[in-house]
Amino acid sequence: MVLLSFFSCNDYLDVKPKNFISLETMAEVKSLMSSYFYGITNTNSSWRTDAVTLDGKPVFFPYNTYVTTNFMFYADNIVMKHMPNLFYVWRYYENSYYQATEWMGYDVSTLLWNEYYQNIGYFNLVLDALEKIEDKSTEEYKEVYCETKMLRTLMYFNLLKFFAPYDNDKYGLPLTTDSEATEGTARSTQTEIYKFLLDELNAIEVLDFNPTAWNVFYSKKKLAALYAQIYWFKAESAAKESEDWQYAAEYAKKVLEGKTLVNTAGNLKDIFKSKSRGFELNNPYCLLIVSNGRAVVSNFFAPWGFAGDIPLDTEFASLYDVHDIRIDAYFNDNMQVFKWSPSYSARNVVPLWRIAEFQLIIAEAYARMGENANAVSYLNAFKQSRIPGYPGYQGSDLLDEIIKERRKEFCFEFGSRWIDLKRMNKGFSRIAISADIPSTENREVEFTLQDGDYRFALPIPLSSELSVNNKLEQNPGWITK
Repeated sequence: MVLLSFFSCNDYLDVKPKNFISLETMAEVKSLMSSYFYGITNTNSSWRTDAVTLDGKPVFFPYNTYVTTNFMFYADNIVMKHMPNLFYVWRYYENSYYQATEWMGYDVSTLLWNEYYQNIGYFNLVLDALEKIEDKSTEEYKEVYCETKMLRTLMYFNLLKFFAPYDNDKYGLPLTTDSEATEGTARSTQTEIYKFLLDELNAIEVLDFNPTAWNVFYSKKKLAALYAQIYWFKAESAAKESEDWQYAAEYAKKVLEGKTLVNTAGNLKDIFKSKSRGFELNNPYCLLIVSNGRAVVSNFFAPWGFAGDIPLDTEFASLYDVHDIRIDAYFNDNMQVFKWSPSYSARNVVPLWRIAEFQLIIAEAYARMGENANAVSYLNAFKQSRIPGYPGYQGSDLLDEIIKERRKEFCFEFGSRWIDLKRMNKGFSRIAISADIPSTENREVEFTLQDGDYRFALPIPLSSELSVNNKLEQNPGWITK
């Protein structure tokens, strides 16, 4: 039996969301983040929200079912041509589907860009206010400083993963840390962005601050987890450096200290099961789970849960051993997607920093560094936790086996497979329904994403960014809409 500590939004209700005109005390600055916590957990729809606002716009936590669904359409794990047959999916995701068939998701790109930068703007406001606090030695100051730096770094890192071409250092992100900036900025290089991200984490690390019960996104393990993820993604990018894989492994090992891998279907399924809105901080297999009720589209039935019936791509389904506990945890009896168990009050269940991820980061790091014996050791330990009686890896392509395990483990989790395809510059083809063919005709068409395709980097939105920031250049290949 696993005992969980689950903090509801009421634990952070120090101050309800409001606009702050002046911030003169540490208590006022801290209330900004307390209000942010309250807002991201207590939001229960797209039209009713307790989210904090910045410049009159709500600051939503940018992880949700809508984005996850779009990246499910983008990747290669499902039978795309079957989607129009699913009433609840098609009713709410028809437009997303047609954009995703050609990997032209302007809508989801605009949502992600705007929401990440809205969050970053809010954290800039908090950090600028912290800078004006005279006594920076207090526990309260360090609580807020570490928490806000972690969150801003996480937002910039996700932007980099989704929007920066993986093989072109020139195209990083527009970087701003000034809450009072009135002009847009040009893109920093990816090298410059990574330096910024790692410097931010180092500024937290040198404080050596032990988190309090108030902290959510900051702990020493979560700091190590974000370090490991950044080095892991950087290690094969245009900004890579020779020691990246070594650092990825070192920080991932810090995450694993004192942790074990889940080895039952029930405990694995529990990670994705809705409980109530709030923060789950003590799940033994995941460092943080965020649950809220936000619905970007007005449907919580699909694609997860009660009315999904989404069939798996045959090649993907064949990767699972018949004894794999993930079959019971992730799929129904017909081998259709049933990984998530949402509820009306908590439609989004967001596991951040799963222990499994860091086991596989270490395995991949050793494989990339040519230390195959160590890679196999970590891979075997992982596979033995998922497949009872697994005898050990005997194959000839170790790196491919690790990537397959990532594909099986993190399927349908907020673009994970899409990001792996991007890292490998690996295109694919699939059959989908074309929007350009009349319904009276056969509408099934083969769509192909080429290796290294420009569409692996999402387009920067026109209306909210390019039209108001003439210093910013669109990603190569995209026609600005």
